[in-house]
Amino acid sequence: MSTAPAVSADERSIDRRITWRLIPFLFVLYIAAFLDRVNISFAEKSMGADLGFDSRILGFGMGIFFLGYFLFEVPSNLLLERVGPRRWIARIMISWGILSSLMMVVNDPLTFYILRFLLGVAEAGFFPGIILYLTYWFPAARRGAAVSRFMMAVPIAGVIGSPLSGQLLRLDGIAGLHGWQWMFLLEGIPSVILGILVLFCLPNHPREVRWLTAAEVELLENRLKQDGAATAHTSLPWYRLLQLPQIFQLSLLYFCTTCGMYGFTFWLPKLLRQALPEFSDFHVSLLAILPWVLATASMWLIGQHSDRLRERRLHLVALFAWSLLQTQLLVQNPSGWGAVACLALIPVGIYGSLGIFWALATPMLKSAPAGGIALVNSVGNLGGFVAPFLFGALLDATGDARVSLLTMGGFLLLGLVVLLSLARASTEADA
Repeated sequence: MSTAPAVSADERSIDRRITWRLIPFLFVLYIAAFLDRVNISFAEKSMGADLGFDSRILGFGMGIFFLGYFLFEVPSNLLLERVGPRRWIARIMISWGILSSLMMVVNDPLTFYILRFLLGVAEAGFFPGIILYLTYWFPAARRGAAVSRFMMAVPIAGVIGSPLSGQLLRLDGIAGLHGWQWMFLLEGIPSVILGILVLFCLPNHPREVRWLTAAEVELLENRLKQDGAATAHTSLPWYRLLQLPQIFQLSLLYFCTTCGMYGFTFWLPKLLRQALPEFSDFHVSLLAILPWVLATASMWLIGQHSDRLRERRLHLVALFAWSLLQTQLLVQNPSGWGAVACLALIPVGIYGSLGIFWALATPMLKSAPAGGIALVNSVGNLGGFVAPFLFGALLDATGDARVSLLTMGGFLLLGLVVLLSLARASTEADA
């Protein structure tokens, strides 16, 4: 654990106001983003049946999103820093909402791959942009809880998206459209509306807001400068980022995290159907709420605990070990309610680690926050391509989901090794 300057009553008051003014809105934006990213998992069965897509095609289409995301994320985050968060995040949301709705026109694998790739291009820069944006408002010692609260939108998207998508799939046949077409069309529209709202509601920097006094803004900026959070104007050139050892360490660790995260997220409905084959698709969508509820609680409680102790790495080790244990138990018992229990408990570790990871990473990247955050996130998110595709390919080849689950567990084990060997230089990030 590391020490940090004492937090004054004025600073706590500023933090509370920033949290209530910004986090709920950012939270809603990320719900829309994540739902548009993963709603393909709910359409997997009916879309595959209607279009003749097997698990390999579906897995590749799920994953190719992250190739577009990878290629355009660093340029997108650098542009965000140049043009300002408000305009760039609005552009991202409007374009991805339109492309998400256009998924309704998919009629063959090529169209499927192209639209999923373009959706990744459109969304590139949103998440690392928000992580960078939070460094303008929260000092490092209190950023873990802020990031965790923002990222709680991921499991909440599952809580909302599971029954919503299940209900929209029941619109099958109305106006001559399949249920999955209605789902893509209607779930993309909120992102466009929210993108327009961003232009009017999201401040670029603390000095733009009226709900902080000039003295409070100065106090906040001084604290940010003390811990090196406000370094946007001293960033290294993008090509120098590749020379930083922490870029490789953090990218590999986040790659393992996203392999576990998206391997689980994209195939959760299918795994639940295999565990309880007597359940209908709609009942499976309701059952899928449980893992997301537990993941939400984990992100909230563990993020606060990590901030209170000002410790990151040991929290991450425990969370990775928990998800690895539950994955191995699922391999041993892939059917029945025991399997459902494991599926509900796996995301407690994976999703609980997300906010803490970024609270660890951002101080380690303080010499190049915009490019560094984007590079780690884009390389790490290649796990979102590898895991869904590999999971689907192995499932097609073997017909046994346990092989895919063992592979997912292997990525979690590699993440544990990276954590345990992380250079001691990262201890300053435990603040």
